[in-house]
Amino acid sequence: MYAQQPPPRVSPSELRPGRFGYWAGGVVIVLGGIAGVVAFVVFLLQAVALPDFTARLPGDGEAVFSHTPDEEAADIALYSTSPVNGPYECELFTPSGEPTAFTDPEFHQEDSEWMLVGVASPQEAGEYTLVCEDHPDHAYAVAPVPEDFGVIEDVVGTLASLFLFPLAGLVTGPALIVSTAVRRGRHKKRLLAERAGHPYRG
Repeated sequence: MYAQQPPPRVSPSELRPGRFGYWAGGVVIVLGGIAGVVAFVVFLLQAVALPDFTARLPGDGEAVFSHTPDEEAADIALYSTSPVNGPYECELFTPSGEPTAFTDPEFHQEDSEWMLVGVASPQEAGEYTLVCEDHPDHAYAVAPVPEDFGVIEDVVGTLASLFLFPLAGLVTGPALIVSTAVRRGRHKKRLLAERAGHPYRG
């Protein structure tokens, strides 16, 4: 009688590709979640951050500043340390001397000192004059801002970052893991067939 030969075996360390694909897939999933959180925080901070002021007015009086309307500075935002009074104590005069009223903003923005209280959409380039009549303790400031700033781009960017990066990780990571598993499985079948003396038909 002939001794029965043990079935061929393949050590996991022989398989190609190596197990790096498993680790890479897991890392991609984790990094996708981390990137989503980080991008969400960055977009959120940008959405609530105040723009750079071009002029400030401490209480009553007037301030002159230059403004050139373009895509990045289509409007002029008015900020105040006294938000309860709104923008109605201030008026904006164009370079040609025409008054331009501030309208109520479409969204809320503030920090510990300043609050957005009005938005104007001037069309001329040149020297503008901000005139305010208010309590001397109430300060005002103006800043150039894009049209509909904070309403669309910031909100969309914030929400997109919260979902797109983790989604990309959840798609790419498992794809790497599955691809690695399939290729290792085929390699194992080929090695087993070769050691058993059978042609591999994978």
